[in-house]
Amino acid sequence: PHLFSIDLSKPLLGEKPLITLSFIASAIVFVVLSFVLARQHIKRAERDQDAGCVQTGLVLGCALSEVPSVLGVMLSFVWEYQFFFVWIAVGMIGILFHFPRKSSLDAATYRLR
Repeated sequence: PHLFSIDLSKPLLGEKPLITLSFIASAIVFVVLSFVLARQHIKRAERDQDAGCVQTGLVLGCALSEVPSVLGVMLSFVWEYQFFFVWIAVGMIGILFHFPRKSSLDAATYRLR
């Protein structure tokens, strides 16, 4: 496939717009779910004073934020979707927003000191 050639005469949603829209919807669900589950794990870590939950939330959030990138690559190889790099950027931005904060770890371990 011609992955690195951008043809602006092609439609924005590609040759299969229904498939692309369903992938967009699932990518949004996974990114939102990553933030919800990461937040739940951080709250649980603060409540239970368990620093391991902070790590679990971080790993879970990063893994779920990576799903749009995988979906974009799959669109590019299977259906020759030319704007796959946008999907990769969404995954990277999601992972950057999950960057660990010292305040989360401090809140989960303040009673242990």
